[in-house]
Parts: sequence; structure tokens; C-alpha cells
Amino acid sequence: MLQKIISTVSYRDDRWIRLYIYKTLSTRLQPIRIDNTVVFMDCTTHKSEVGYTDFTILTEVKEFHIDYFEVHELFRKQGYGREMFMWMEHYAKRKGLQTIYLTPYKSAIRFWMKMGFIPINSECDEMVKTLHPHAMKII
Repeated sequence: MLQKIISTVSYRDDRWIRLYIYKTLSTRLQPIRIDNTVVFMDCTTHKSEVGYTDFTILTEVKEFHIDYFEVHELFRKQGYGREMFMWMEHYAKRKGLQTIYLTPYKSAIRFWMKMGFIPINSECDEMVKTLHPHAMKII
């Protein structure tokens, strides 16, 4: 469903994407940011920790590096990983960053490809996603 919404919305009219992110995160996830770590809490199950991520921002080259990304086993295959990544992507766009890099686990390569990442080399040991320069920069 979300993929259909995103594919039909142009980058010039990203209000729907912002609204979806706001509604989704405000009802299911609550991100708690501590420096370069974000812990995602599930609002529907009495504030259980869903997962967390560590990241690095390289402002001089406008890059966002996902250093660690984990969804706890109990919450996998329920869309939480997608929502966590959407929050991170939204955050990177708000900061005016242009690319997101990560080094995926072999078991997660398919997930990251669904999120729009492409492998940099044939071993898929590093992946990249280019962000649209004008999408969600000013909120």
C-alpha cells in the first residue's frame, strides 16, 4: 500500500508522504534520539523497544551513514523496519543530505533493496541510496 502511495506522489507534492510518516510514527513508533543513536519504542505495546539505529552524518559531503540498524526479533516482518527507515530517511532529507550509505548484513540485502538502495559493488557489502535534493528539505 505504501509503495503505491509513494510511487504516485511527485516530489513536488510530498505532503502526502509527510502526512503518512507523521501519522504512522505518531501511532506506532516513538523515536528517542540520543546523540547519533535513535531508539524506536512501540506505542501500541506499552512502550516496548522495537529496535534502534546508529548513524553518522558527514555534513561537508552531505552524506548520511547508517552504522547499525536492528529490529528486535519479536517485531520483525511487521513493517517496523520500513517505518524506522522512513523516519531516518525523513531526518536525512530535513538535514539537506543527498545520499545514504550502509553496510548490510547478507540476510538484509533484499530488505534494503526494497527500500531503494542499490549495491555499490558485486559483493553487496556496501549500498547507497540517493535522496532527491528538494524532497522534504523544509518542513
